[in-house]
Amino acid sequence: MKKTTLLLVWLLLGTLVSLGQITALFVNDESEDEEHALLLYEFLKEDLPELALFHAVDSVRAPTTDEMNPYQLVIWYCGSDAKDLYFWLGTDQNNIALINYLDGGGKLWLMGSGFLNDKYINTPLVFSSPFFVYDYLGIWQWFLETYTDDGGKGVPQLD
Repeated sequence: MKKTTLLLVWLLLGTLVSLGQITALFVNDESEDEEHALLLYEFLKEDLPELALFHAVDSVRAPTTDEMNPYQLVIWYCGSDAKDLYFWLGTDQNNIALINYLDGGGKLWLMGSGFLNDKYINTPLVFSSPFFVYDYLGIWQWFLETYTDDGGKGVPQLD
């Protein structure tokens, strides 16, 4: 019975995805390993034919609200590059264009580990409203140590 139910759910999800094409914008905000971001974009493009690409680093800016509004989903790839991300407008500020897009019903898929390290250097942190990461990303605590804030020791590998 479990296998049959799982198969039915899987088929239903596949049908919904194939019938309702998702329009998405892939924002490449990675300056150090752009090949990885573009490989991911090409992989996603196979299943999301309505996927557009915006190069934040090449454009030296984040997309505007008007550029994001035509899309149901914005996939923002920050990678591990935790410096001057256009997710934070390159100046560690809240991205009002992104906030307007989300407030208008847009969806965000944020990828990468560098976006918090770019704006918030010291850990641990506790977030509450009106922090963007609390209100829009659902993050209320952050306990992550990086090479930058651990005295240059580096984080040991976790297996």
